[in-house]
Amino acid sequence: MVIHGGPKSGKSTALQTFMLSAASLHSPHEVTFYCLDYGGGQLRSLEGLAHVGSVASALEPERIRRTFGELEQLLLSRQQREVFRNRGGNGSAPDDGYGEVFLVIDNLYAFGRDNIDQFNTRNPLLAKVTELVNVGLAYGIHVIITTPSWLEVPLAMRDGLGLRLELKLHDARDSNVRVVGALRRPADAVPADQPGRGLTMAAEHFLFASPALDGQPNPVAAINARYPGVAAPPVRLLPTNLAPEAVGALYRGPDQIVIGQREEDLAPVVLDFAANPLLMVFGDSKSGKTTLLRHLIRTIREHSTADQVAFTVLDRRLHLVDEPLFPDNEYTANIDRVIPAMLGLANLIESRRPPAGLSPAELARWTFHGHTHYLVIDDVDQIPDSAAMTGPYIGQRPWTPLIGLLGQAGDLGLRVIVTARASGSGHALMTSQLLRRFNDLQATTVMLSGNPADSGKIRGQRFDRLPPGRAVLLSDSESPTYLQLINPLVGEVATLGETQQKGSQS
Repeated sequence: MVIHGGPKSGKSTALQTFMLSAASLHSPHEVTFYCLDYGGGQLRSLEGLAHVGSVASALEPERIRRTFGELEQLLLSRQQREVFRNRGGNGSAPDDGYGEVFLVIDNLYAFGRDNIDQFNTRNPLLAKVTELVNVGLAYGIHVIITTPSWLEVPLAMRDGLGLRLELKLHDARDSNVRVVGALRRPADAVPADQPGRGLTMAAEHFLFASPALDGQPNPVAAINARYPGVAAPPVRLLPTNLAPEAVGALYRGPDQIVIGQREEDLAPVVLDFAANPLLMVFGDSKSGKTTLLRHLIRTIREHSTADQVAFTVLDRRLHLVDEPLFPDNEYTANIDRVIPAMLGLANLIESRRPPAGLSPAELARWTFHGHTHYLVIDDVDQIPDSAAMTGPYIGQRPWTPLIGLLGQAGDLGLRVIVTARASGSGHALMTSQLLRRFNDLQATTVMLSGNPADSGKIRGQRFDRLPPGRAVLLSDSESPTYLQLINPLVGEVATLGETQQKGSQS
């Protein structure tokens, strides 16, 4: 259903009336509402109604994305259930706890212009609304929208909306209601001083009732009293501090590590280093970069042996100094050790290439024998990228030995993880020898909190101010993945100031 009308014509009030009327006739098990309030906040007054699962404003982008995530998962589950494919016209509600679901969007015009940039001139979530409009009806998911103009409704959405109600328009010439042979437009007869007055598409006049939310008894409280202890399923949000045990098994196999929980469906997010052995992590101070490294090192070490995995850790700021590695693994915070460490690692990885002179059949069977080597570089921007000016490695740049190996890292048992500041990351991806090569190879990228004004973009995605541990994952998928990273230090007791510092998201 779509309700369109000019300013102060009663669009938001009409939604309130519709929701209260449905709630007074049906239980929260039969009817549920999920609202996106872009119309001035009037739907917020119904947030306490037992039938309302969520009310999200334009200032709550995470709740908006999660609302669509919940509805998409509900649509998918209902498409897979025989009860919906075979249900008749008796109106029986499904038994998944939702009943008939209504997505209510107050002011589609404002919604369509939210979350836009130079790459997206309309809200990307409009495509999800269109899908729910055209597909959801058969599965008990309905969409109700208001808009100041019918022309603002996308063409792909119009046929699926069904019922259209037209309130008083700013200009009667914009009306879609016509009467054959009439000299005047029916919209001219709608009084301007009576909000809620309007026309059906058959030119029949109507008047919406007023919900009287300020009256006594309060209609919301009266309806809720009829259903004690019953409420619509709420929209689940990502936690702000994710414990490792909340996502199940952290190690899903060799090179497969769970790093967090994604926003789309709250499922675990698995990094597969066998598929993409390169990982970049960008974020401001205390955003969660080092915490992610700590989680990766712990998980890999706890599920591997020294014969299977080895680490080389470059930790300029000593944030990982208390993370035990395997014997003979290298940990260094000394800049003078970076070049020899990289030369030694490059020689090790080079030795894994097949020797010259092998036949094609022998090359097809060739595999190296040895451990998987994880190179972990925390705060790579703290390590000078220029050539050494003195010492035995004069003229040598630190990352030069590795650059030629990164393209074949997956085949040679090398995994490389680097972190860097979000500030100036756009410039660093063009000027840093190592980060530029990572970007060329489409390395998996985790974008934590950063200043959108001075951090640039990575693959079209701009940084944003996010809570500690909240991130955007850029991988092989078409769209970015919002997620909350695991904090391995949740529940640990900090007894020293240094421990407290490391227990926070860094």
